[in-house]
Amino acid sequence: MRNLILLLCICMQANSPLFAQPVSLAKALENGWVKLLTASGTGGHRNLALKATFENIYKRKLEVIVPAGYLFYAADSTYQDLMVVRDRLITMEKGARKSAPLHTLCIRSNRASPLAGVAFSSAGMAVGALAQVAKYINDQKLHESGAAQHAVWAVSNNHGIEGIGDPNLAKFTAELLGKPVPTYHIQYAETDQPGQTAFQNEPVAVSGTFEYENTADIIATFAVYNEAGERVFTFFENEVRKPGKHRFKFNFQTNRLPHGLYHTRLTDSTGKIYGGVPIQL
Repeated sequence: MRNLILLLCICMQANSPLFAQPVSLAKALENGWVKLLTASGTGGHRNLALKATFENIYKRKLEVIVPAGYLFYAADSTYQDLMVVRDRLITMEKGARKSAPLHTLCIRSNRASPLAGVAFSSAGMAVGALAQVAKYINDQKLHESGAAQHAVWAVSNNHGIEGIGDPNLAKFTAELLGKPVPTYHIQYAETDQPGQTAFQNEPVAVSGTFEYENTADIIATFAVYNEAGERVFTFFENEVRKPGKHRFKFNFQTNRLPHGLYHTRLTDSTGKIYGGVPIQL
């Protein structure tokens, strides 16, 4: 009899969602342990942009984790869908209701940033590269970084890797998508203003690193040129550069340059080119 009771206790524990660790939201919803009562925007798409309310309908206390990579779709398709990018643990007593703000980022850059009160529905876990970039953002605590939003858009909307301002995140995302790691970064105009499209596709500044080598003194000019070869921005002109290997950082404001392919180039007084960085605006 004692062995039978022990076996029953073990079986009950094994069937409990709290036996080993917190249960995922997807599993809790699938098994009918919790209900998602409401999910609504708080205004915008970044940081704590979504508030969800759950009800524990299981027979005992629950610990539920809303993991990075969990998706919520806007009921109105003019607004952005959101992805959780920071794990959130929610503890609920039996029969209790619990509201929790969730850290999210947008996965539809062409839509408007959600207004406060816009309704959302549960859409399950992201898969593939989108799930992996969400996990990286969570693990590296980048959930409030503007670079993280551009990394998500690089996956969900095929944006350029050069929009990601964090070098490590840019490298991770490029390798994840099988793309080259960019040698420059483009800062874009953007807004989290509810009701407006977050991504404006308007480059405002470019920064990067330039490397070259010269074996003799040169009179150097470093500038940005458009596809027609016209100079559109000058960093320095007719400056003496001593022999050696050189590496320096550059940054310039785009001043509403038209979209297109540009090059940074260092040339000497004879017109010889000492390398260049192609920049796609």
